[in-house]
Amino acid sequence: MKTKLILVVIIFFGVFGLAKNSFAAAPVLNFSDLTSGPATGLGDGHGSGVIVTVWGNNLGSSQGTSEIYYKDSTGNAREAAYVYYWCNADGASGGGPVDLYANPVSGAGGSGHKMQEIAFSIPAGSATGAGIIYVVTSGGISNTLPFTVRSGNIYYININATGSNSGTWANPWTSPQSFLNTAAAGDTGYFMTGTYSGHYGDSASISSVFVFRPSRSGGAIGTATMPVAYVGYPGQTVVFQAKNTSASDDNKGIFLYPATLTGDDPQYYVWSKLKFSTWGPCFTTNGSVANSNGGTGWRLIGDDFNGLQNETNDQSGVLGLDGLTQTVYGCNIHGGRSNSHYDHAIYMGTCPAGGVAPNPAIGFDIGWNHVYDIENNYGALLSLNSGNQRCGVGEVWATTIIHNNIVDSANYSGNRWVQVFDLGQSEGPSSPGVYIYNNVFIGGSLLTAESGNVFVENNTFYGFTPPINGVGTVPITTVRYGDIGRPLESITVKNNIIYAAPAPAGDSQYTGYYHTDTNDGFTVSVDRH
Repeated sequence: MKTKLILVVIIFFGVFGLAKNSFAAAPVLNFSDLTSGPATGLGDGHGSGVIVTVWGNNLGSSQGTSEIYYKDSTGNAREAAYVYYWCNADGASGGGPVDLYANPVSGAGGSGHKMQEIAFSIPAGSATGAGIIYVVTSGGISNTLPFTVRSGNIYYININATGSNSGTWANPWTSPQSFLNTAAAGDTGYFMTGTYSGHYGDSASISSVFVFRPSRSGGAIGTATMPVAYVGYPGQTVVFQAKNTSASDDNKGIFLYPATLTGDDPQYYVWSKLKFSTWGPCFTTNGSVANSNGGTGWRLIGDDFNGLQNETNDQSGVLGLDGLTQTVYGCNIHGGRSNSHYDHAIYMGTCPAGGVAPNPAIGFDIGWNHVYDIENNYGALLSLNSGNQRCGVGEVWATTIIHNNIVDSANYSGNRWVQVFDLGQSEGPSSPGVYIYNNVFIGGSLLTAESGNVFVENNTFYGFTPPINGVGTVPITTVRYGDIGRPLESITVKNNIIYAAPAPAGDSQYTGYYHTDTNDGFTVSVDRH
């Protein structure tokens, strides 16, 4: 037994690349919040260009003699204009609100992602165009992350400020509505400490904290090269809180209301280092608009989402995603108390592609998050379900990747970790795939694959109850739970670590750790685990 426990700890660190990085001191960059912005215009008396935060491993708990560089489109490398902090990403050392350093992992006796984070300003003089960010430490030179210098304005919002309120560092706006009304594609707003609980945007339609419907409420429509960014300023605690404690439209955080008018969807936004506290979903869309791709290009990076604290049967999630190329990196996702299996931590719904295969675009990219403390009565924590807004004939659900997450259901062991439920119509081209890899799943019941092509590789399943004498669960299954449009086409299960107590000797009903319906006509590829 001791040997097995030691093996699991080693494997756990290896899943996130930590064991390798611990022995080889080379720094590793995982992701950043902003991927583009101006090199000037910050105006805070410290930096020059936009403040970018990067997260990675082996960066060091303080800067010391290490440096972070931006190499511009001409090949000139410059040190950061100013480093605001360089610390462990523990949510308490001056960085963002999310603990990506020592997340408690129930029952595993280990820590979490062991990341550090660095916030720095892009240096003046950096040429316009695509460049790269990298870090140099005593362990060597890191890999690079992309960043493009381009035009754009920088504004400040401080709910506690006084003055002329022009959106500058010296006279920040006191309401997010001012930024929403003024910002154009490519603009960045930095928020200061405070609890923002007003109604901003199209409050005449839906009274959430933010309602985005550009044709009626103002607010820019960003582009892939010119996104709009809402960012917590370094060292600040920014909370967006829904005011209504009852089950109504007044209890949501961000609500995207895509109109039927072409081009009215609020696309390409970045939300970083912010906290949301809501009785309903922290982020949701108007799923009644078929294939609207509302929220296309949204990036939720390093945020704390504490949602579904009271509302029941919303048929959504703490995060309800609906769009193409939506990214959720480095977030805490928790708080759900709906006790409804229709609710989830992350609900990926409707058809996020709207195109004909082969479609290489990433529909949803869910990585490096900590999902925990969700009570939803056997519901899936991460759910993929096109529901009533299925892909049309000839359309295909875009590639979805779920990777490097800690999904912890130890306190509510009946929860399913992931459910790939319904990826659209049975007609049309084959789906490009749902890839589930490098995750740690703790204490839940199972991962179900019921639609499309599913790849389950290099994950660790820990702390669940194995099937003993017919009682218990298998962690990976293709059992169907309802009538779906597109059936399961194939499942590949490879190189996973599945750890649970062995069945007693002589248990004739012990069935192992994988179950499949054998007569449904899909392709199965399973290696030894």
